[in-house]
Amino acid sequence: TRMDRGEIALYRGGIVVALPPSGMLLELGPLPSLAGPTQLDITVGLGSVFLLIALGIAILLRPLVAGLRSVERTALAIAGGDLSARIGIGRRNLRLPIAEAFNTMADRLEQLLSAQKELLQAVSHELRTPLARIKFGTELLRSAEDPAQRAKRIEAIDDATDQLEELVGELLTYVRFDAQSDAADFEACFVRELLEEAVDNYAALYPHIAFVVELPRSDLSLRTLRTGLLRAVGNLVSNASKYGRTRVVVAASDASHQITITVDDDGLGIAQGQRAEVFEPFKRLASDSSYPGAGLGLALVRRISRRLGGTVAISTSPLGGARFTMTLPKQSTQNS
Repeated sequence: TRMDRGEIALYRGGIVVALPPSGMLLELGPLPSLAGPTQLDITVGLGSVFLLIALGIAILLRPLVAGLRSVERTALAIAGGDLSARIGIGRRNLRLPIAEAFNTMADRLEQLLSAQKELLQAVSHELRTPLARIKFGTELLRSAEDPAQRAKRIEAIDDATDQLEELVGELLTYVRFDAQSDAADFEACFVRELLEEAVDNYAALYPHIAFVVELPRSDLSLRTLRTGLLRAVGNLVSNASKYGRTRVVVAASDASHQITITVDDDGLGIAQGQRAEVFEPFKRLASDSSYPGAGLGLALVRRISRRLGGTVAISTSPLGGARFTMTLPKQSTQNS
């Protein structure tokens, strides 16, 4: 037989081998099945893998989902009027860039709305004075019979109307420079020409002031919003002319990437503790009551400086009065 010839035989899931010369048989088995996995085995295996993957993704996404829900709740709170609502960012929470950016946006929004509210209140207050003068002058005009008195009342009404017109014009300019400017509005301009134009616009109004324009060289230039910069420098020249006694010096210098414009006067100067106030809309110092103006000139200077990517500051002038210093990039950028 096959067993006698030493061949291996399969028997009941195992193998049988004859051991000559004794004639004994060696049975090994049952051996494990060599058949491949069944469909059920494959299904169970893949299901387990997918379940583990889904569980891992859920664990990873849980902080993200919680963070997005927090963003949603905070956004709805702000939309409902709670401008102080912020997304809580702690050590245990996932520091989502969107959460930090959202809080920064919310801070800026709260500041802007607060500033607009203060500006609206200030505008309402400032409008009352010329309107009251016009109303009062009109009532007196009705009762005035003397031609000289009538002419005097009409002149007072005209003055109040001019004050109101100036206030509205300054306010419109202030709001206009809060908006983004078109890049096409930016142009290259020579600083000397701009400073001399700003001085010429006010020199005739202040004949007692000696104006001086100083520059290291005549070809000093920058790319900027010319109308805005001219308005800002003009406001500084006007302010220096009001408070200066006899001299106003307008100067400019340049460094590697920026230009500095200074306006000095020989007046009384501005106290250290009051320097921040003068840049606020309609903030007038106690000593300003005898000087005309809408109270927006220096606030507009600061707004334009920021719009052009620069700064403005106050210090003591070598002439003894105030020095206003504007620092601008040679390639002005638009800032909010």
